Amino acid sequence: MKHLALLLPLLAAIACQPTVEPFVASGPLYFELEFTGAPQGLDRTAPAPFTTDARGYDMRVTAIGYDHEPMDWDGTLAVHVNPGLLDSNTSVNITGGQGTFTLRVALGFGAVRMWVSDEEGGSYAVGAAPPVYVENPTVRQMQEPLSSDDASPLTHQFVSIRGYTGDDPRELIVTTVTNDGFYVTDWSDPGGSFNSLFVFTFSRPEGGLEVGSRLSSLAGIVAEFIGYTELQFPTYDIESQGNNPGEPLVLDPAIVCNDAEMEGYEASVVRVNGLTSDFQRASDCDNYEEFAQWPATIEGTCGGNDARITVVNANTVPSFNFPECEQGTPPADRELEYLIGVLRHTAPADPPWIVETRSCLDFPEEHRPDDCAELLARPLSGPRIAPPFYYRDIETCDGVPYDLGQ
Repeated sequence: MKHLALLLPLLAAIACQPTVEPFVASGPLYFELEFTGAPQGLDRTAPAPFTTDARGYDMRVTAIGYDHEPMDWDGTLAVHVNPGLLDSNTSVNITGGQGTFTLRVALGFGAVRMWVSDEEGGSYAVGAAPPVYVENPTVRQMQEPLSSDDASPLTHQFVSIRGYTGDDPRELIVTTVTNDGFYVTDWSDPGGSFNSLFVFTFSRPEGGLEVGSRLSSLAGIVAEFIGYTELQFPTYDIESQGNNPGEPLVLDPAIVCNDAEMEGYEASVVRVNGLTSDFQRASDCDNYEEFAQWPATIEGTCGGNDARITVVNANTVPSFNFPECEQGTPPADRELEYLIGVLRHTAPADPPWIVETRSCLDFPEEHRPDDCAELLARPLSGPRIAPPFYYRDIETCDGVPYDLGQ
């Protein structure tokens, strides 16, 4: 009786439990998504070429029930792709359990995966097609903008860039190494064709990377920093050392006021001829004091006016300076036969296109400072300075962007 007394409360609790209705499988369990043709790229060893244009894929979707057989079902499915951009349908209607449609995908690369999901009918069933393999983009394809905003079409994506590997190896050569990254140029494309790129590594790159390194692979997140395309959080592999980094590209003064044409030379090593410092107002000295940049003219005209450009050398050749600015007095003009450096864009600068010297060897010999040998023994300094109202597009742990101006 004692055991029965202990058991009675348990039996009573069980009896009071609500009745659970049995699960009724009424919707689809999953979808079969297949290509109705044979698109290029189904074979991993024969990828389709990368393209910024949309490529069409003819597809058929079939609803599959819990008995793993096709079923009669009507509904609307959401369509997804990654990586890539849908150029047309973002949803598709199916009737009687089946539907056909054409999916148009632009900017796909690597293993492109397409899938559908039932987000309105409540079943949350999904279905994926076999991956389509597409070549990774070159530096030029990643850099060249598709619209007037001058931004990379792959901004905010983690992108693998073609290097010196595979059946069509690219001459992806390191041209400059700094304390916060490095510059590469893909010499498989002609100079000035969007074929150069800055790779931001936060500190001086490691792993033996140096000028003349040829990269077999390069990947990272594409970002815009004050109007300047760069690759962040990168990974890379070095194929060989001691390769020719290429000759500086002579910059045509007639294009320096044309952003669209200058974009093609962004991150390239360039040479400007007949350069003269051009401090016109006290604010030029303010910019020089705060951001170590100074305005200059170069031989020729652009748009009917003097061809002008900005120079930064404080990171590499601080001994070439303008002490007059410390008293707020615009300095007298200094003339240089030429100047070599990396071309980059900084939106708030005036002019916004900047030639940043890599070392004292980028100056004509007669203008190289006395401490040139000492400067060559030092690593390049950095990071680059941004005005306080501009932020690098990277969030902190608190979800607030870093303020690089403080």
